[in-house]
Amino acid sequence: MAKQIKFPLVMKNGVQVRDIENLRENFDIVSAIEYFTTGKLERWLESNYYDDILEKIQRLTGNEEDFAKVLAEALGAKVNAGSFDSTDIIRQTKLKEELKRYIEEKELEDMEYIAESQKNLEMLVDAGHKKIYLYGDEFTILKQMENVECIGINAPIISVQAESREEFRNQNIKLKGVKFVNTETKKIAMDEPIIDEYYTVLDVLTSYIGKVKKEMGGSRHGKDHI
Repeated sequence: MAKQIKFPLVMKNGVQVRDIENLRENFDIVSAIEYFTTGKLERWLESNYYDDILEKIQRLTGNEEDFAKVLAEALGAKVNAGSFDSTDIIRQTKLKEELKRYIEEKELEDMEYIAESQKNLEMLVDAGHKKIYLYGDEFTILKQMENVECIGINAPIISVQAESREEFRNQNIKLKGVKFVNTETKKIAMDEPIIDEYYTVLDVLTSYIGKVKKEMGGSRHGKDHI
């Protein structure tokens, strides 16, 4: 039988737990759910030969009603106080595991809230989170969204419901690492201080080029009839 390599589980308080008693003393349900999702909890139990507890954990799917309580009981621990959503923790953990192929783990640790769909974005905004990373194809900034910073991971395309730059500015939305669905949206949503002046000059230049082309076309038409 191959020798099991032992390793610690790090709880949110920074304590490295190496045995079940230490785990129970420093138990953190969010960390426990994350380790369950990645499979690291099973490997830890196996390496420490906690076979009876391992069997209980292996029977869990993560879809159980009141999963946090069931998981804690299987480990012989008590759920620590706090508001959390087991389903969302599992989703976020799976997403971060996927992103490890593209982003360094240290950088991922700072990405606490990641939205992979419009529904996820709306849920995170409704929950009051102020910094959200976007990992998906397209997102829409709704009119009711306010005081949020959205950072694109894979340069998602952004639409906005705001109908003017002033309306969008009042929402206090910050966007980074994103693309815009069209030029009008870009005019409304870009955050550079010189953007208004830039687009004013651009409009004047576009109008001027249009007039020049029209005059040149007229000149050529006149020559054809000489």
